[in-house]
Parts: sequence; C-alpha cells; structure tokens
Amino acid sequence: MTIHGYPSAVSTLPADRVDFHLSSDAPGPHSLTIERVGEERALFTATGVMVGNHPLPADLSGNHAWPPIALSPGFRVPSSWPSGVYLLRVNGEAVFDFVVRAREPGRTSRVLLCIDHITPQTYIYDTVGGAGMYANPRATRVSFDRPLAPISTASKFSRLIPWLRDNGYPVEYASTVDLHTRTRLLESYECLLIGPHVEYWSRQMRDAVEGFIARGGNLISLSGNTAYRQVRFAGSRTLICYKNARADPHTELSETTVAFAQPPVHRPPNTMLGVGWTYGAWGGGAQAYTVHFPGHWVFAGMSSPIPAFMTYETDAAPFTMEEEGYPRVTTTEGNPLSTTVLASAEMHDWAKPGLATMTLTVRHGAVFSASTTDWIEHLNQPAIATITRNVLNRLRTRLPFEWVEVGHANNITAMTAWENKLYASDAANDLWSRHPVLADAPWRCIGHANEVTAMAADRGALYAVSRGNILWWRWPRDSDLDWSSIGSGAPGGTRALCASGGTLYAVASDGKLYSRPATRTASHGWHLVARGRLPATTAITALTSYNGVLYAATSTNRLLRTSFDFVEESLHWVDIHACAGARGLAAVGGMLFMAGRDNRLRWLDLHHREMDAQSGA
Repeated sequence: MTIHGYPSAVSTLPADRVDFHLSSDAPGPHSLTIERVGEERALFTATGVMVGNHPLPADLSGNHAWPPIALSPGFRVPSSWPSGVYLLRVNGEAVFDFVVRAREPGRTSRVLLCIDHITPQTYIYDTVGGAGMYANPRATRVSFDRPLAPISTASKFSRLIPWLRDNGYPVEYASTVDLHTRTRLLESYECLLIGPHVEYWSRQMRDAVEGFIARGGNLISLSGNTAYRQVRFAGSRTLICYKNARADPHTELSETTVAFAQPPVHRPPNTMLGVGWTYGAWGGGAQAYTVHFPGHWVFAGMSSPIPAFMTYETDAAPFTMEEEGYPRVTTTEGNPLSTTVLASAEMHDWAKPGLATMTLTVRHGAVFSASTTDWIEHLNQPAIATITRNVLNRLRTRLPFEWVEVGHANNITAMTAWENKLYASDAANDLWSRHPVLADAPWRCIGHANEVTAMAADRGALYAVSRGNILWWRWPRDSDLDWSSIGSGAPGGTRALCASGGTLYAVASDGKLYSRPATRTASHGWHLVARGRLPATTAITALTSYNGVLYAATSTNRLLRTSFDFVEESLHWVDIHACAGARGLAAVGGMLFMAGRDNRLRWLDLHHREMDAQSGA
C-alpha cells in the first residue's frame, strides 16, 4: 500500500487550519497520526479516515483540488502546540511534514531553525509528484500542490532536532518559504540555523538573511551547496527556475533564475556565507577536514580529529596558502576579508573536483559555514558535535561590540595597512607584514624599519616618521628595501600618522592635526586641518583611517573618530569605544586592528551597528 499527499501549507501557526490532501492505492479507511519530530509520540490520532485513490492529473501546477481533503473541514492546529516540525503518518508510514511557527516569536528561543521546503521540490526524479527540475524533460515550474516521494524534509532533521534538545539548545521553527513571504520573520531572533542542503533561494530570501546579518544577526549554516541557485515564486505555492538566463523570460534581471554567481545576477553566495559551490565539490569518497587554526575557539575542547565524513556536496572559499603555512581567503568570489578559513579539504578525485572550507565570517553578524551537506548526519562524531556546540554557544546570541583577540602583536611599535595586508615596525627595528586573517597567524620579516615611530600607507607606498621627525617612504614589498627621505614630519614633532584618499594626516606633538599630499617627494609642506577647528588632542598615540574617517587611539585608553565623513569638516573627535594600551592601529576590509602594549593583536568590527551609533557629528 502506498500513500501520497501534501499539506495545504508548509508553515502555519497554532490555532490555524491545515488541509491534508491524501491519495491511496488502497482506498478505504486509514489511521492518521501527527507527531512532533524529536518526540516520537502521537500528539493527534484520527481513525477511520476515508482516503480514496486519485490518479495524478496531467498538470499539478496550482491544482488545489487534487487530491480531495482527507479531513473535513481540515485540521486545526491545537493552540497549545509549540513551534516545531510536525510529521503526518498514515497507517504508521511518514507521508509529509509541516512547520508550526511560534505564536509569540522569540519567546522560548532567539534561535530560529529554518526547515527547507524549497530544495526538496526541485529534486523530484519520478512521476509521483510530476517532473522536477532535474528530470528529463526538466520542469521550469513546480508546485507545492503535489506529493513528495520519498519524504525528504523531516527525515533530514531527525538527527539534528533531538541533538539540539539533548544538548540543551531550545529553538523555534519556520520554513524557508517563510523567509520569502514574511518580511519580518527574523526580527525576533538573534541566530538563524539552516541545513543540511539549502540550495534554492529567492531574491527575497537573500535580502532577508543578508539584512539580518547586517543588523547583527548570526547565521549558522550546517549545510553545503547553500544558496547556489535562485528561484522565483508565483504566489506562495509555485516555484520557477530556468537555470538559464536566455531561457528565462522574466524582465527583472536581479530575479533571473540562474546560479547566484552568474550574470545577470552577479551575487555569489560567498558575499553572504563566506563560501559557495563554485569552488566546492560533488560526489566522491569520504574526505576529512584539516584544521588550520587549532587554537581557535571553534575547536576548543576538541579531543579527537574530524573524521572522513564528506561524500556528497561541499562549499568552499577561494584561498591561498601562505609560505608560513596558514590559509588566507582571496576575493575571487566576493569573499569578505573577514572570512577565516578554519579548516579545508581537497576533493581532487570527486565527480566535480573542488574544495571544502569550514569558515567563519564576521560583518556585524557572524556566519559559520560547515560547508557540507553531510554535517548533520554525523553529529554523533565527537569532533563534529564539539564544533557544533562551540558555534551554538558563541553565535546563538548577538556578538558584543568589543575588541577580539586574534593573535600576537610581534612587539609592534607602529602599524598600517595596504592592499589587504598589515605592515608593522617593532622595537628591534625590523619591518613585518601579515595578512589580516582573524586568527593567530605568523608575521613575516620583510626588512628594516628605519627606527619608525609612526606609519601610514597610500597609493602603493609606505610612509613613516622616524626618530628625529624625519618623513620617509618605501615600496610595500616583502623584501628589504631602502627608505627614502622626503622631508620632515608634522611641525614640532609627530605623535601619530595615517593616510586617506591621497592625503597624509599627522597629529603633531601639540595635539593638532596636520595634512600634506601623500607624494614621494619633499616638495610639499604640512597644513593645519580644517583651519584649526578640530580641537588639539595631545593624548593621541596612534592613527588610522577607513573610508575617509580618521580613527585614533589615546593614552587614556579610548578610541576616537573624526565627527564627519570628510575630515576637513570635522569639528571634534567622537569617543566611540575603549582602546587599552594601543601602540598601533590599522584598518582594512571593515576591520580595525589594534596592537597593544601587552603584545596582543585585536580587532574591532567597523561594520557593527554600534560603530554607526557612535559616529554622529
């Protein structure tokens, strides 16, 4: 006996009605039960429910009449039912699931587990529910008003949901369809949890999740092949995907149904997740992750190695391995520089050769990507369970606005950044470089520092002021080059130096701010900025800039910024945060780095909304 069916809604609220459309090749009375996934007990039972044999119509799209409703006048969700995934069984056999959302979102948990009901609609290969987007011929429109065979959604979460319960992580639930239809869905949550194979997204879903992250929400993706292709909805029950830009007749280019990374959409998943399937892999023998930063908090307490467990689909960030043996992300697929490649694997012999990278990306909110469709199925592995607990413990609530330690500061006396790299001088008069990865990476010695006391970089040159208030420059290359003198520093002595938009800025010994063109000649002098309207601040010890704004550290352990986005219009310094014992500041890729007197390197997120809140004139 075979039962087919579907619910009239994949997501509902307590006290709302859901219709169960069922068909059986053994018509007659049947027994229906509903259980909450993870509890394995019937919360609702109905016996003697008449289910007929209703052959599939030729066109299932939008056909709400097939098959007739099994329960009349439908099923009303009890108002006492908590948020969860609910599974309908007929005669003990699972048929389909639906989600019950929280009546009061965020009351029992600030973590939202989103159940994917979109991707399973595309992966239908047989005739039970009509053609899918991988069938031959391939469908370009598929409807939710048809059965899925075999059931695929709840079974994928049968391991995760009990694991969350047993490890003390309460969550609330929604469907990925809700990410598309409910614009305020994420407002009550601080963490969004997805997995294991959330491949198909609409533009509205991307907008909602990216906005959530930009406002400080965290995303935990225990998924692979994530957000790879774009779909459109016709209403809320029909999906459209052509997988080809020329075939898609839609005139809104941003909603063309192609892989997100492809034209005309040009929106690679890496910009949101830190990873994507372009560099990912598909189909092969089991592979294990190699951990690159074992001291990172993600791996805290991990007593056994990560096993070889990846076999199906993976995502990856493009990265290069530095000579010192650590990975740094590249921007080939739009990756933020704040993406840390925590672990990686190479699948050279898979059907689609590629990589897998476990990553953490922070841009106000944080995004952890497990980057494999196999992660959830292996939560019984100690290493995978430990990593998942560490990530949930850290990211289930919003990240605080604070300095985060990322490694050692190499006894730095001055620091700057140029073209996605940090440069610093030390007390031994050596010049060092390091990529701005958010982990404890080694520094590389690239020459002598010329007794530097303050540093800046602009238009392909490093500038520095040395003892005696002499201004110098050299090329930012990883080799020992001579410094060339180009005059003197700020009048009366230089306390701090930075560059912005072709201009050098210096805080003089009397606390006043001066500027001169960032040129490699001595033909320019220093001029008082903003006609002296910016108050002198003798406490400033380090200076840097980002997007036209100057940031300064003080001897009183405060972080300041100029009050306008154009330095010359600034009337005062704005106190925005603590900044204890800074010897050097440098900004790159939305990250503000600080080398402290305690010889530790820390960073502060310039994308954090608290930074915006403190930036008023």
